[in-house]
Amino acid sequence: MEVGPAPAERLAELMLAALAGERKALIAQYELWLEATRRPALRESARRSTEAYVELATELLRRVGSAAPETDGRLLIAAVDGLLLEALTEPGEIDPAGLRPALTRLLAALSAPVPERLPAS
Repeated sequence: MEVGPAPAERLAELMLAALAGERKALIAQYELWLEATRRPALRESARRSTEAYVELATELLRRVGSAAPETDGRLLIAAVDGLLLEALTEPGEIDPAGLRPALTRLLAALSAPVPERLPAS
């Protein structure tokens, strides 16, 4: 019997596929955030963009069983942004294979059931 990939692996694949060929768009997004720190008129637009990503991540994590999807959604987006910023320092397009291990590990941790607390002795 062949077992398919775990939900975290499937979710990582979907997220990485969405990044294919998006180097210029990612740079523009990060530039908007930086410019919003200097120009208050851009802050609402930058905030809405971030919240859209967080809402999507929250829903995905809710579907795979996250114990705290709202918090985990924000954590996932922050971590992915860090990974992407680091990847953008390399020349050429972002290599999804380089991001896969960290992203899969993070998604597995965020979607794992929270163990019940042991009673205090």
